[in-house]
Amino acid sequence: MSEPNGIFIKGSGVISTSGFSTEELFLNCLKAKSGIVSGVGFVDGDHLADLTHRFQKKLESGSSANSKILKMSLNAISQALETAGMDSFDPACDGLIVATTSGLIENWEDSLINSIADQSMKANLDDEPLGMYLFALREILGHTGPSLLVTSACAAGGQAISIAGDWIRTGKVKNCLVVGAEVLCQLILNGFRSLKLISEDLCKPFDQNRSGINLAEGAAALLLSSNKVGATAQIMAADFFLDGYHMTSPEPNGEGLEKSIRANLKYSKVSASEVHYAHLHGTASPANDISESNALKSIFGEESLVFVSSTKAIHGHTLAASGILETSLAAYCFVNGHFPQSANTSVVDSKITQNVVLNDPRPLNGDYILKSTLGFGGMNSSVLLGRVRV
Repeated sequence: MSEPNGIFIKGSGVISTSGFSTEELFLNCLKAKSGIVSGVGFVDGDHLADLTHRFQKKLESGSSANSKILKMSLNAISQALETAGMDSFDPACDGLIVATTSGLIENWEDSLINSIADQSMKANLDDEPLGMYLFALREILGHTGPSLLVTSACAAGGQAISIAGDWIRTGKVKNCLVVGAEVLCQLILNGFRSLKLISEDLCKPFDQNRSGINLAEGAAALLLSSNKVGATAQIMAADFFLDGYHMTSPEPNGEGLEKSIRANLKYSKVSASEVHYAHLHGTASPANDISESNALKSIFGEESLVFVSSTKAIHGHTLAASGILETSLAAYCFVNGHFPQSANTSVVDSKITQNVVLNDPRPLNGDYILKSTLGFGGMNSSVLLGRVRV
């Protein structure tokens, strides 16, 4: 059954440092079981190698058979298609939108570092453009429909969901597969270290003693559709706003995020008081958490009743994949009936006035959930999820 302007999450899949499915990761969030080690989250390559998926033969026959990001992505995609129903995605006409900042960097970074004078390096550098990740996925999936690569840093996943919703709403596609994936490499790790944003300890979102973020690998996939049958959640609205404040720091008052959230509430005709829970970006960087809090303060009030939490201490910050991975978790709250606590947060920063959930999960008693993400360059995105009405 299709609904006018209705966008639904039909299937989801996750590969993360703390779980190899949406359900497994969600339950580990409730149990505060983290996969972060020494401040970083690497996906277990041996465990990944043991997994099989419907695209296994095509991957193994290609030139990127050993690509970790493709293995993670295809496993997440397979999960999303299986939970949605195998016939839910038509590669000839349905959409494919992918979000990443690393792409196939694992195929060429070491060659660039170690063999600058070696002419054989050129073959490896063929995979350097970020678009090669999208091309590789299209080839393996046999996809010939509309496609797009989104690279707007950590907000890319949320932006990809928004664009997918527009494609479905305007009739460009009936279904759209939204995929986000990241691998950790020297460029990313050293880049964030140079900005002094990384914590070697388990991150503490919203805490007065937070000291930085935990970077992590991961992949997530959502199959979005105009058909509500079997859907876990409805995307009431999704929006992104570029404020252009700074290359690496969020606007302190959260004005860009505020505009994104307000646009979603206006479009969906949902009032701020109806939002029961907000799964925040919550990276545990000093600047992000304050900016995000100020944005919510402008919308929900100084002492809002809306519950908020971040799950970054469990699965880490998966950069461009985070918006998709964490939207999967937020949508699963409707399935489980609970929302996760903000793990490893002890004493909330006095400047953060939201109702941060500590210690234990809480029952979900409302019909609407907000998901927010922020990215370098001033990109802000948010997704408003709703309970599926029978």
